[in-house]
Amino acid sequence: MDATSIMLAGRVGLAVLLNPTASTVLARGACMGAGIVYPAYASFCALENRHEWLPAGVDEQTWLMYWSVYGMYSLVEDCCGDALRSLPLYYHAKCAMLLWLALPQTRGASLLYSRFLRPTLSRFRPKIDVCVARAGEAAAYTYAMYKVPIDALIAAMGAGSCQAKEFVAWLFDGKGSSTSGRGTGRNTIIS
Repeated sequence: MDATSIMLAGRVGLAVLLNPTASTVLARGACMGAGIVYPAYASFCALENRHEWLPAGVDEQTWLMYWSVYGMYSLVEDCCGDALRSLPLYYHAKCAMLLWLALPQTRGASLLYSRFLRPTLSRFRPKIDVCVARAGEAAAYTYAMYKVPIDALIAAMGAGSCQAKEFVAWLFDGKGSSTSGRGTGRNTIIS
């Protein structure tokens, strides 16, 4: 490629990236890659002891710190999401921050964890433990109280899933049984 083509491609790329409307989709995709896909794969590699492409010193603890910080960031983003998303170039800044958090070269998540998250959680840990225990008890009580309706809902979802699979099979290749996999005879697929 000649210099003119490179300069033109650079200008077009810059125009797209700096246009908040046109680049939001690209920036959101980059946020997913930088904030979820790369850290998930790197966490998998750390858990499987496959560190050949990670810098020295990056292990499970590093990724646990990342996911702890990412979880707190997600909580803040859920609470303030509309206000944050209305800021111009928000997803560009989010992508840069997620890269700073995730990349082993910058160790941003380790820094935020050790300076802010760990001291805060350590300070409030007794209260958090009580809340978690109460929430667990409430969930167990709720499940015990509504076990039959919950199990029925799960069974209905399973039956619906089976019926949906048969419908998709019938739709695409014209095959599939004339009834659902449950043998009730009520849910007939028209052929």
